[in-house]
Amino acid sequence: MKHEDAARFKGNIGKLYAITFCNGWIFAYVIERIFAVERGLSIIEMQWIFIIFSVTSVLLEIPCGLLADKWKKKYVLSLGLAICTLEFAMSLMAYSFPVFALTYVVTAVGCSLKSGTMESIWYETLQGMGRSDKYEAYLGRWKLLKFALSGAAGVLGGYMADRYGLAFNYWMSMFGLPAAAIIALTLYEPERSIQDGGKITSGAECSSRQNVQQLWKQCRYVLAGPLRPLLPVMLFGGIIGAVLYGQLHEISSLSFPQLGFQVSQFGYISLATMIVCALSGLAAAKLKERYSYPAIFVGLMASSIALLFLYSGAAHKWQIAYLIVCIFLMETVSPLTTGYIQRRADDRYRVTISSIDSVVTHALTAATGLLFGWSADRFGLFAGFGSMAWLLLASGFVLALHYLVQAMREASSR
Repeated sequence: MKHEDAARFKGNIGKLYAITFCNGWIFAYVIERIFAVERGLSIIEMQWIFIIFSVTSVLLEIPCGLLADKWKKKYVLSLGLAICTLEFAMSLMAYSFPVFALTYVVTAVGCSLKSGTMESIWYETLQGMGRSDKYEAYLGRWKLLKFALSGAAGVLGGYMADRYGLAFNYWMSMFGLPAAAIIALTLYEPERSIQDGGKITSGAECSSRQNVQQLWKQCRYVLAGPLRPLLPVMLFGGIIGAVLYGQLHEISSLSFPQLGFQVSQFGYISLATMIVCALSGLAAAKLKERYSYPAIFVGLMASSIALLFLYSGAAHKWQIAYLIVCIFLMETVSPLTTGYIQRRADDRYRVTISSIDSVVTHALTAATGLLFGWSADRFGLFAGFGSMAWLLLASGFVLALHYLVQAMREASSR
């Protein structure tokens, strides 16, 4: 890597932080579920919306990942950020299930374009600087900034919603994303020569049909070759992500009033959650230095299961601590699985593999959403959290069995 390239890659660091800063001031997230209830949605309808989001993401993740690997990642990231702005504008016009569903389809398009792109740009930037070994540490600091901003936006959002109404938060959430999209266009990304998997050519060189055929050929190559050793970690990260992002982050705010919290206090819960999420990135780097991946994954899974069971029986304000600590432990998994995958991913298909990882998570999110929605609708909201604990318990058993069989095979091969 030339010294000039290393210096230009270094300039990406500040820009990536600036993108995160502009993207962090989303005031709508803290009251998103309460807003949907005010507009007439039920818990089961929310779960169907999440399923629609997940299915759309499953269909788009891999094509968007291939697009980012063949086109420039910064263009795809910028486009995704711009499209995500529409989520808040469309939400303001949503008063029925079909409009909310359409909003989430558009959001899924933007999120699929963004998915895995920031992480891949981070890794390639550090690789270009000769510091790829510090990926988890940098990712931890990035998450620290991201969640600190989300926590501050949550506190402000709680007060804003209480004083000016829930819709005001959506108006105020539309300013940062366009700025982030513009900054993304200034990122340094050198031209890449794609070999062995084919090259997507321009319209003058190749027909659209041939391009699609090449995309499909490369997708099959990734699925059959570079991806296979990563599947166990993807499945583990997928089930954790499905429960964490599909249910705990998205639905838990509906449980706050049942514990006695006012809307103006939601922001403080959000701040506490964002603080532990930020710390989880730093904790992941420390855990990686001291323990093996199997020990970390099994330990985090077991602790999360216990806390979810405790929260499913919560009846007092102080028991919100079970949820917050559980989120902290489950958030710790993300940088570990991401780092594991990025280190072993083929440079030519880095975003594609990240997109397949997201597909796994979204597919599992749809399944967990159905289970949570059915349990909550039939037995009450907190029973939904209990169903997630049972699901993780079953998954944890399979994970432990996988590592046991792997250890036995390694022992016999010696």
